Amino acid sequence: MLRAMLWIIAALVGLYMLYGAAAVALHRGFIYPFAQTPFDVAGFRETTVPVNGADPLPVHISQGPPGAPVIVYFMGNAGALRLFETAFTSHIASDRHIIALEYRGGAGRPGMQSEAVLKSDALIAADYALEIGRPTVAHGYSLGTGLATHVAAARPLAGVVLVAPYDRLCNLLSARSYLPACILPFVQKWRSIDAARTVDV
Repeated sequence: MLRAMLWIIAALVGLYMLYGAAAVALHRGFIYPFAQTPFDVAGFRETTVPVNGADPLPVHISQGPPGAPVIVYFMGNAGALRLFETAFTSHIASDRHIIALEYRGGAGRPGMQSEAVLKSDALIAADYALEIGRPTVAHGYSLGTGLATHVAAARPLAGVVLVAPYDRLCNLLSARSYLPACILPFVQKWRSIDAARTVDV
């Protein structure tokens, strides 16, 4: 009887470990379920920002009046900027200049998604915005709040707006997968709380 119980426990542990390995291998697909809907919102024009050693970074711009503050927008992980059109309404109505980042791998764009790549792209977009020489605010939604927080911790912004933020994305993965995602190797953690502690805007 005891031996049978031990075999059952060992089998369950083995299955859990196999499930954990599969979850680690596939977790990027859950973080970045990027849609391929093209961005064709009226009032925006597309341009690209040069990137050393990589494909140019696509951004979409809604031109504000001279002197208008600049909003750098980071979308959620639905991964197609077209799906966040309503987020721009109040900014446009308030005559703000908008620079919206198109994530690599979304909307038919080439490229591989990762925390490191998206954070690097976010800083490039923020630097592009800061070069305009006006007050610059990072606005992030869901996954994009991690990028907005990262930028606010690293660049001299006038403000940051976070809609549906998280402390650590790996905590959300843990809650949904029943795995200790924040300590598993190869899992992209998105520890926004660490950057948030250094934000002073």
